[in-house]
Amino acid sequence: RDKAIDAFRSRFGTLSKGRVLALPAWKAEEQSFKCGQKLVRYVSPEGHRFDRLWKIEAHYGAELLVAGSSDADGSGGGGLPAAIAGLAASAVETSLPRGRCR
Repeated sequence: RDKAIDAFRSRFGTLSKGRVLALPAWKAEEQSFKCGQKLVRYVSPEGHRFDRLWKIEAHYGAELLVAGSSDADGSGGGGLPAAIAGLAASAVETSLPRGRCR
């Protein structure tokens, strides 16, 4: 998992909520709790659901690692969806509240 995350971040940078939602056709589903916390689930155009940003990085980083040696054009995109493969490393930061719900 850590190698996949590192592979993703070295190519595209660290994800933030704003960067994910700026990708074409990505959505966020939010669930609110009584304590004021929100759970955000990110939904890819392919229908994959992720409840953590690092899980998106791990998923697509693993695809990068698998496609690494077969990336003939040298673009580094491998078999990634076009939206992810075209993701620039410049970040649009969105801060999320931190803490635990009790």
